[in-house]
Amino acid sequence: MTRKRWQKQWSFMLAAAFAVSLAACSGGGGGGSSSTSTTTTSTTSTTVNGSAATATATVSGTGTTGATTVTGISTAEKISVVGSSTTTGKPEVKGLKMISSLLGLTVTLPSTWTSSVDYYKDPQFVYTHERGDETLNTPNEILCQISQLKADKMVNRGAYRAQVDKNKCSSSKDSKSNAGSANSGQQQGSTNAPDYENWTVLSNRADDTSPHVVAAWVHTTMGGPQGEQPAVIYAKATMSESPSTTNPYGMFTMSFKAYPETNGVADTTKELMHGLLRTVKLTSNNNVVLQFFNAQTESKGGQSFSFNFATAVTRAADGSTGSATSSFPEFDKVCSQTGCDFSSLTNTVWNMAYNSTLYARVPVVSGTADSTKLVCMDKANKVKAAWRYGLYKSDGSRKTLNSGFPIRYVDTSNASHEGFVGYWGLWINDGTSVPNGATVKKQSWSGTTAAEEEYLYKKTKGRLIKHTNKKTTLDKIKNVKLSYWDQTASQSKELKWDGTHFTITGVQGTSGITQVAANTYLDVSALSWSSTLFMWSQSLGGTVIIELPVSGTTVSGTTITSSNGCVKSGGWNSTTSIWTNETFNCTAALTAPALARVTYLKEDIIMPDGKLADGTAVTVPTLTCYENCPKGSQFASGTTGSVFYPRDFNLQDGVTAYTYTWDSANYVLKDGSSEIDLSKGSAAASNTALTGDWGPLTWGLNTGVLFNNNSTNQALMKCPWDTTQICAWQAQQVLSEFYTWQTGPEDWNVLTALLGPKATTPTVAVPFDQPIDVNFSYPTEATGVNPAAVDTKYTGVPFRLQYGGFGDLWGIPGHCVDGETGSDIDCWTNGGKWVRYIPEFTIPDGVTVTDEASTPNTYYVKALEVEESMIGLSQSACSSLSLTTLTLPAETDYTAPDIGTEPTVTDAPAVIGGVVQRTL
Repeated sequence: MTRKRWQKQWSFMLAAAFAVSLAACSGGGGGGSSSTSTTTTSTTSTTVNGSAATATATVSGTGTTGATTVTGISTAEKISVVGSSTTTGKPEVKGLKMISSLLGLTVTLPSTWTSSVDYYKDPQFVYTHERGDETLNTPNEILCQISQLKADKMVNRGAYRAQVDKNKCSSSKDSKSNAGSANSGQQQGSTNAPDYENWTVLSNRADDTSPHVVAAWVHTTMGGPQGEQPAVIYAKATMSESPSTTNPYGMFTMSFKAYPETNGVADTTKELMHGLLRTVKLTSNNNVVLQFFNAQTESKGGQSFSFNFATAVTRAADGSTGSATSSFPEFDKVCSQTGCDFSSLTNTVWNMAYNSTLYARVPVVSGTADSTKLVCMDKANKVKAAWRYGLYKSDGSRKTLNSGFPIRYVDTSNASHEGFVGYWGLWINDGTSVPNGATVKKQSWSGTTAAEEEYLYKKTKGRLIKHTNKKTTLDKIKNVKLSYWDQTASQSKELKWDGTHFTITGVQGTSGITQVAANTYLDVSALSWSSTLFMWSQSLGGTVIIELPVSGTTVSGTTITSSNGCVKSGGWNSTTSIWTNETFNCTAALTAPALARVTYLKEDIIMPDGKLADGTAVTVPTLTCYENCPKGSQFASGTTGSVFYPRDFNLQDGVTAYTYTWDSANYVLKDGSSEIDLSKGSAAASNTALTGDWGPLTWGLNTGVLFNNNSTNQALMKCPWDTTQICAWQAQQVLSEFYTWQTGPEDWNVLTALLGPKATTPTVAVPFDQPIDVNFSYPTEATGVNPAAVDTKYTGVPFRLQYGGFGDLWGIPGHCVDGETGSDIDCWTNGGKWVRYIPEFTIPDGVTVTDEASTPNTYYVKALEVEESMIGLSQSACSSLSLTTLTLPAETDYTAPDIGTEPTVTDAPAVIGGVVQRTL
């Protein structure tokens, strides 16, 4: 397993198991196609403890089993062992004030909003999370992806296609591995980009009293004898009751199975896995039980083995009590970064129970509960963490982004290939490579009619990014998480400005971030060469430059002369004619943080038509580079060796800098006649010594600062102590704007664009929206913001977040907690404890953020998915709870989905990422 792959997924086995969730059940979305399928009739009968839920329904490809006015049945979007999920819409409104449903903060909402605006209509899911919920990861991924199909909106409309974004439903968002990625922008494109899979769906219901039947065929990849391989999953869901207050699971039965796929054809003689997800009623007390079962056989590394998951969850109708049992394979005990030994793979069993105030979990060994490992939690003491947010405009409607649309490509052999193109690149469902300059067809809907329009596909060799300088002061970023490379210690440090010191919270070691002792501060008493600190912060959008003023000099950006700033030592001694290295004692400068200027950067991508996404035209000048300047000849040849020129800052040696030109016609940066090209298929990208796991360009190339070397900028770049020299490290703080070039073999390293429409404007780039930067200031009304005391330290602190579209708001700092107790914990050296990485605070509902447009727009924030985590108690506190073993579903409960042949659908996807594309 490569390093990149290891960082993207914990183990191939969990990925294979979770592949079930990509299609295990279905709900559907869209019709309007001329398609056929085999019509079958099935009877589902499930009995548990004497109770049976029986349904007979027809799966049909014609869409004529009922009228389109029939109401669809939905399923839960998320379930929890610890009580039910809750959904809220319109918050409590008092006059013009709204009491935030999350944080107890009083905010003002527009009085003109009616109950029909999106802000009030969009549901807010609140659920309790506990380690026992990890056994529900796959069922929850299934339910999340079902919600993207919008089956209840697409009843009796024939077969249709839906593109489901797997990343939206990932169960690994709280992995501690995200603690490291939060400190680097290199991998952001790979984690934020959508990851679509194609579903073919039928959603039928004869009338409002009949079961709602959904069939789905999903083309995915799964583990098998040859490792990851194409597969198709067949799934059928029969639903008779939507979730309600007394039954948050609903009533349904889903079954699924998977086969390997070759050239689009399933090999039904070689099953890869099968399973079920269902709800049943107990005759003893009429309570509903949710059950999940999944069996799989794998071959890996010469080892053949089988494993299964089984879970049962139940609760009283009023939600006051509940219990669960789960059996699951423990891959973490047999897998490491070097490989897996599956001969020792065994299942662990947990029993769980709760009442109105307590929750307990205990492992079961050989049928007996191990009370020494019982975990007891306080249900009344919870910490909130929101995972998804929506932004809303001044009229209460959603803020949406035009991030892409589905396309169809016809190759030279007249074969048709479908996919999606947008800001993050091009995705083709069968992996076909689309050549640069090819014609692709945008698929869309005009009312209920599918339409296509031709565009020219432009896949560039990188991204040219324009950076614009933004300013604030040190006192305004109190407690914002920062990363700093300490050259003296040759070590990366995690720290924050606490109002008095740069407090170090952790240091980077060989195995991750290690916590340090309390009251450990960054030593600023002997800074080398400069009083400027270069840092990085996810919350401020990347690079952060902090200028600590020097005594007797003018404070940057002001007319104030610093009287108590950094004290410089060393330099040129005119008496002895000896130069000594300059150092700066900046201890005193920390006492006046309002005089320390902070620079951060706004980024805009130059489009192939020479414009920014907002339509602003940009003329790129001849560009100058002083450090991290790529060597064109090295990229052209692709040979192993230094890919950068040596630094050259001396203005008097005949070489002032390295010069590059921008080839706008071919959208590439050039060094002379050589292109700086590391895109897929280039000579440099093909050399694994450069782009392999441990090569210098593993994550692609980002150049140093590229700027217009006019007299004004050159003057700004000169060293303060010697105007014959250039101090290139000043560029990001002194230049009002500059450029960088990014290139690499991944789709997120390059710019993908469409030009057109081909018939009318074939040279104009389609302006896909990039994530927008929004500014958020933590509320000054701290009371009730969150039970976690850690949050109050952010009062009044500004954050620069990124909004990637509805549900996606990035940049909130996180921290690691002990999954058993909820207390803060070191992310890496934790003694084998269960570690979760969660948001450090939750943005209150109704709080506003502003974007960075020339005339800033204001948006209202609402959390869409909120997790509540409990605080640990002593084992004795849960002595009143009874932890019994529930009957788990087994192989004998499984019935194969009888859905027949997959319909042929040629229309554009009717649902993409949970958004219906056609008018119903």
